[in-house]
Amino acid sequence: MLDFAILSVRFCEAGMTEIYLVRHGQTEWNTQLIFRGRKDIPLNERGHQEARAIAGALKDRNIDVIYTSPLRRAVETAQPVATLFDLEVVPVHGFIDINYGEWEGVSHHEIKKRYTDQYVQWEQRPELVQFPQGETLDAVKERAFGALTDIARKNPARSVVIISHRVINKVLLCALLGLSTAHFWEIRQDTGCINVMEYSGDQFVLCVMNDTCHLKELADETAQPDF
Repeated sequence: MLDFAILSVRFCEAGMTEIYLVRHGQTEWNTQLIFRGRKDIPLNERGHQEARAIAGALKDRNIDVIYTSPLRRAVETAQPVATLFDLEVVPVHGFIDINYGEWEGVSHHEIKKRYTDQYVQWEQRPELVQFPQGETLDAVKERAFGALTDIARKNPARSVVIISHRVINKVLLCALLGLSTAHFWEIRQDTGCINVMEYSGDQFVLCVMNDTCHLKELADETAQPDF
């Protein structure tokens, strides 16, 4: 894990955009291992603490613009950063969480019982899964990467915060690393984590991934890494 707090402040070269890709803070459904998807779940108290810690980690970064998923848990995570820099929060549909379809609002344990074969496929071959009445990872990757690229091109030489979801962040990081969504489980995204990338000349460079050092003071036995 890289210590985000001690990263030197980098001044953007001409045309270079810095992007801080953040996963939203914790919700009660994270602690209860319930699939969220498009369900509009608010942050719990731990999640609000994580949101404030994210703002603290970014306080010296001269943030210019904040984009989020339209869902409440992402918007609430953005609020301390928006207040700190006196910025509006701009929702972007391309960053909304995956549509889990019939899995949404159902516990991890219950899903394993109801959809045994598909759950095994989700664990072993996630790129092949079409959630019942929902999306595939490749469909999510296409819309999310399109939104990311559009934002990067519209914000040359600016510092951008994007606050989204576990699945969105994972497929975006796969895309940046030139990996297919078959590698979904090889990338971890904890609640409140920060990823850093640079964009210049139509190319993304990943600098930091899944940094949670800003959360180390928030001891929490209910935390569920990467769910």
